Amino acid sequence: MKTTFSHMMPRVTAILALALAAALSGCAGSDEFKLERRVMVDSRAPSGTALSGLEAVDLSAVGDTWVNRDHLRDVAVHGVTVSVLTVDGDNTAARASGSLALRPDGAPADGSADVSLGTFDEVRLVPGQTLTLPASPAAGALLEKALEGSGKVALVVSGQADRRPVGFALKVALDVRARYAPLGRL
Repeated sequence: MKTTFSHMMPRVTAILALALAAALSGCAGSDEFKLERRVMVDSRAPSGTALSGLEAVDLSAVGDTWVNRDHLRDVAVHGVTVSVLTVDGDNTAARASGSLALRPDGAPADGSADVSLGTFDEVRLVPGQTLTLPASPAAGALLEKALEGSGKVALVVSGQADRRPVGFALKVALDVRARYAPLGRL
C-alpha cells in the first residue's frame, strides 16, 4: 500500500491540534535538576575561628533550563543537602556552625544581599557527615532572577569552628525545578 501526503494529513492535523489544545489549556513544561558544587572552606581570618568559603555558579551549564530561560514561569528550590567531602590534614577543628547562602551576581562581598539557604549548628567535620536544609522560596526567586540575567550566582559558607586551623570541603546540592509558560516550549 502506497502512503501519500494526503493520507497522512488528517493524522498530522490531529497531532498538531492535540499539542495546541494542551498548550492553551495551561500545560506547562518543567525541568528538574540538581545543582551541585564543591565549596572549599577554610579560616582565612588572621586569627580566631571564623571560617568562610565561596564558589561561583554559572547557570548557563544547566542545559534545557538555560535554553528555555526566556519562558520561565517560576523556579523553586525543593531542598538543600550539604555533605562534608574531605577534611584537610592540618585541620584541627572538630565542629563548625554557620550559614549557607546564595549571593547574586555583582552583590557586595559583605553579605548584605545574600539569600539564606539555611544554617547549621555544631556539625561534626567528618567525611560523609550530611545535613538537609529545608526548601527556600527566596532562593528559588534568586535563581529565577539569575536565569533571566547573567546566569551567575555564588554559594557562600560562613561561620565559626571550634578550633583553628580550619580546612574542609563541602558538597552542596540544590534540588531545583524550573517551570515554563504554557506556550513557552512549542
